[in-house]
Amino acid sequence: MRRLFFFALLLLPLFFFVSQRSTALGVFRIDETKAKLSFEKDFCEFSFSSQNESGALIKTRIHVEILDPKNLLEGFTVKNVTFENGANNISFPINFLNTSATSLSDFVWYRLSYKIFTADTGDKLTEGVLSFSEIAPDIFQLQAVGSDYLTEGQTYRAYIRAFHPLTQKAFANIPVESSIILKEENKKTEIKSNAVTNQDGFAMFEFKFPKKVFFDGALITFNARRGSFVQTIKDKISTANKPLWYLQTDKPIYQPGQNIYIRSLVFNRSKTARESIVGKLSITDPEDTTVFTTDLKSSRFGIANVKWRLPDNLRLGTYTISIDTTAGRSLTKDFTVSRYELPNFVVNTKSDKPFYLPKQNAKVEIRADYLFGQPVTKGVVRVVREIERDWNYREQKWETEEEKAIEGKTDSDGKFTANIKLKDEYENLDDDYNEYRDLNFVAYFTDDSTKRTEQRRFDLRVSREPIHVRIIGIPNYQNKNLPFGFYITTFYADGTPAICDLTLGEMDSDETDAKTIRTQKLGKTNQFGAAKISNLNIKPNENDHAYIKI
Repeated sequence: MRRLFFFALLLLPLFFFVSQRSTALGVFRIDETKAKLSFEKDFCEFSFSSQNESGALIKTRIHVEILDPKNLLEGFTVKNVTFENGANNISFPINFLNTSATSLSDFVWYRLSYKIFTADTGDKLTEGVLSFSEIAPDIFQLQAVGSDYLTEGQTYRAYIRAFHPLTQKAFANIPVESSIILKEENKKTEIKSNAVTNQDGFAMFEFKFPKKVFFDGALITFNARRGSFVQTIKDKISTANKPLWYLQTDKPIYQPGQNIYIRSLVFNRSKTARESIVGKLSITDPEDTTVFTTDLKSSRFGIANVKWRLPDNLRLGTYTISIDTTAGRSLTKDFTVSRYELPNFVVNTKSDKPFYLPKQNAKVEIRADYLFGQPVTKGVVRVVREIERDWNYREQKWETEEEKAIEGKTDSDGKFTANIKLKDEYENLDDDYNEYRDLNFVAYFTDDSTKRTEQRRFDLRVSREPIHVRIIGIPNYQNKNLPFGFYITTFYADGTPAICDLTLGEMDSDETDAKTIRTQKLGKTNQFGAAKISNLNIKPNENDHAYIKI
């Protein structure tokens, strides 16, 4: 009896310890619905509620980890906490490592993993995983919209929107502080504007800029706070203080010895005249040699005028006007110097067709009329195909590349008909991207009585087809269960709208010798050569491809 009783007494302390441990494991729990994560600058504060119904103190060690979507560790902490009997509210900071989150939309996918162990034995009391999107209700994202430019004397408006980065839910009643810092030459000016987001999460900010304040740059900042969570947006804004220059001349062509009048206008972005803006104007010849230069300064109306008399011996060619400004900008404009002689007669050409198809040749009637209305009855005509024509500034003459000429004399009525062969020109019209081509010709007419020669340039169009068909808006990829829709235009080769009957053919391939599977009538194009096709059913082949031909 003593041995049995002694054995029972030895088992009693062990039974009491196991019973006490089992009780702690069974009556301790975390209320995850009350868990919360609040944010500071370099760390976050984790708080939660627990219930200890063991009737005694429980000393624990808490391991908390922050995990990104790839299960990489982004933050951690280990905390010794003693839970008293009953309800406990616990909070402690968690330090962040170098987080890999590039935006808040990534941040809401983070998780917080916690594990609670007994401090003396290391037994696990409980564990769990919490999503940031559930325990951090203050998380929100800001988006800002505003103009790229700031202008003095104007009101700058910007808009922000606050929303949840995952659900896109709008957040109302979020106070937002905003400011724009202007960087002037020797100081900085700050303009502030505050607002509160409305029920749709939007807020508008207005910044009034003073007049005649020219700044080099600006920085706009938005600061918003919801609970302990703070969002900040900073961005640079370009300044619109650099003047806008406009350059004009009184005409495009001048003769040597004439005056050229140049006017430059200077404005800011708000189209207000800028006074006392300086620049330098120069004129260069085709060889980039400066022939004239002067300084510019705008008046109170933003105008700077220049008058220059072209030298009598100025060489013919295309000259360039350039204005270099103190803001580092440059603008140019070209004008032509050419001698002009009043013609004694005018050369006219008339082709027998507006365009030419394969195997067709052109007949062009050429005649000349004096300025007083009478025809030139006796003359020699020379017609050439002009391949290239350039002005040689150094030698002061035109350099042309021409084909074989067609020459002849006018008849008694002062007319000459040139028969131009076009057979070789159709060989370059053998693909879908080169359906037509304009050929350049020159007709030289010499008056027998005065030996004066005048010229007329004209074009002849050769085309592979008489009607050009274009399909607009047809998709490259289409759901085979949905109807097709697109637009069709039909024009003659000279650009005149063509009213045409339309037929669609479904082909078995995209080869030139493809066979037609079936056809559909599509109606007609209207007087403008256009037609809208809708609700068109096309059956794809076994590879889900469809080939059509209009």
